[in-house]
Amino acid sequence: MLILPDLKSPSTRRASRRSAAIGFLGPIVGSLTVFASVMLAERIWLSSDFTTSFWSDLGYFLFFGWFVGFLPALVSAYVWFSVGCRLSHPLARTIAALIIGGISGAVLIWPVLLLFGHSFAPFSAFSFLGGVGGAVALAATALPWSDH
Repeated sequence: MLILPDLKSPSTRRASRRSAAIGFLGPIVGSLTVFASVMLAERIWLSSDFTTSFWSDLGYFLFFGWFVGFLPALVSAYVWFSVGCRLSHPLARTIAALIIGGISGAVLIWPVLLLFGHSFAPFSAFSFLGGVGGAVALAATALPWSDH
């Protein structure tokens, strides 16, 4: 017998809105996090063409980053609602969100990049950036510190 959730329940509506935020806004938050990390690491603002390349670079990061981050965001949302949001303490939920988002961001960016045709070998800096972006994105969209 298949048991379906009560779609009129406030908790079900809240969970569906939250999963939509994780799936669609999470990749944007992750892309902005990776963009800010790259800007800080490369000190892009010191280059002479910073003002002209900033908006095109930001657009590239947001466009490409959303597609790369969509699969990790979906998996993060699934794992979050299966495990993470069931924790009772806000600190435990926050740590779980950071771990779930970090692992999915660091690992699941590679299959998507292969779909785009990139044939480069995984390197630790890119996985690290994907993990940081995924952790920040899930924490920012799942709001683990808030009450259910």
